[in-house]
Amino acid sequence: MMESIATEFRDQDFNAVGGMTMGADPIVSACTLLSGCWGLPLHGFLIRKEAKAYGTGKRIEGPLAKRDRVVLVEDVTTTGITLIEAAQVVREFGCNVLAAFTVVDREEGGREALAAEGIPLHSILGRKDLTEG
Repeated sequence: MMESIATEFRDQDFNAVGGMTMGADPIVSACTLLSGCWGLPLHGFLIRKEAKAYGTGKRIEGPLAKRDRVVLVEDVTTTGITLIEAAQVVREFGCNVLAAFTVVDREEGGREALAAEGIPLHSILGRKDLTEG
């Protein structure tokens, strides 16, 4: 996964990767681990559905800083609503969302919805990759 993200975004200057918990959790973990091993460490963060009334009380967990340049990730994209919500939270925090990356694009309008928000979607697999063959 990180190899795919690194290849896709090698020309973009981003320093943070994150997304909505639970779907993004393993992807963010893998990306931050590998980026550190490659000497190009990324900030990894997760976004909660809503802030909890206890603990840190934050909606964004992790070392995200204002003005970070962010690539959002998730496991499966259908309508794009989850990534759009994540982008809104991150933008309100003060970061720049460069793009979104998903493992599987179900090709049910997510790419178009994200494009309308100014967020290009990149994917490893599309619906046709899983159904043809």
